[in-house]
Amino acid sequence: MQERKERKITLKQVFDEYPSCFFLVEPIIKDGKSEDFRYMYVNHSFGMFVGHNQSELIGHTFNEVFGKIGEPFWLNLFYDVASSKKVRYVESDSTIINRKLTVEAFYVEPGMCGCIIRNHEQAVSDSVVISDSSLERKAYFDTLTEVYNRLYLQENEVRLSAEQNFGVAFFDLNNLKSVNDTYGHKAGDELLRNFVKLLRLQFPQSFIYRVGGDEFVVISLHQQKDIYLSICDKMRSALNQTNEAAIGYRFYEQIDDIWRAIDECDQLMYDHKREMKSGIFSREYI
Repeated sequence: MQERKERKITLKQVFDEYPSCFFLVEPIIKDGKSEDFRYMYVNHSFGMFVGHNQSELIGHTFNEVFGKIGEPFWLNLFYDVASSKKVRYVESDSTIINRKLTVEAFYVEPGMCGCIIRNHEQAVSDSVVISDSSLERKAYFDTLTEVYNRLYLQENEVRLSAEQNFGVAFFDLNNLKSVNDTYGHKAGDELLRNFVKLLRLQFPQSFIYRVGGDEFVVISLHQQKDIYLSICDKMRSALNQTNEAAIGYRFYEQIDDIWRAIDECDQLMYDHKREMKSGIFSREYI
C-alpha cells in the first residue's frame, strides 16, 4: 500500500499536466470475469474529458461514478491486458463520451493496468497518430507552445464555471511585436516557448491556455487561497523587474461564469501593464 501511495505521488508529478488522458485502473474480477474497475489514478485531462474532478474518480469504481450503464469494451480490455500482460491498441465508441476513442492500454503490475486515450490532446512527438487524432489535436492544442488553445477553453467553459476554490491568472507578453520586428518570427516563437516553460515551472498543477498571439490564461484548480496568491504575488514582483510580461490574477471561491473571471483578470493585467509603463507600482494586491 505504501509503495502504491509513493507511486501515486510520482504519477501526479509526471502526468497531472500531461495533455493526453491518462489513468490507472484496478480490474475487479469475480468468478473469472471482470465486473467493474477502480480508478487508482487519473490526470487532469481525463477528469475534464469525462466531466469529473480527480477526487471524484480516484479510489472509486466505474459503476460508482457513472452508474451501472454497462461498458463491456472497457471491462474486457482491462481483463485482457491484466491477463496477457501485453499492450493493446484499440478503437471503440464510449458510452459516457459521444465520440470514437483510440486507446492504448498496457500492463503495469499484477492487478493494475494503465491507459492513454490517444485521440485527446496528443503530444507533438507521439508516433501513434491517426487522422481523427490529428484533427482533434489541431482543434484543441497550440502546436507552437504545446498548451491548450482558446477553443479548448470554450469547450470546457461550463465545467470550469462550476469549479470552486480556484485561481485565474491572465498574462500578456510585453515585447513580442518588437522581438518579431527586430529579430524575426523565429526569435518571437522562441520567446513564446520560453515563457510557457516559465508558466509550467510556476504553475505545475494548472491548465495553461494560449488565448491570443501573446496572451495566456492559467487556471489553477483546487487551490488554497493564501498559497495561490503568494505564488502570483511573487511572480508579479519578478515581472516588475524583468518587464517580460504583465499579469492579472484573482482567487475565486466560486463563480458562475469562467469568462467573467477571465475578463476581470484581463483588466487587472492591463492595470499592471500601465503601472509597468509608468514605473509606479501599487501595493501587491490580493
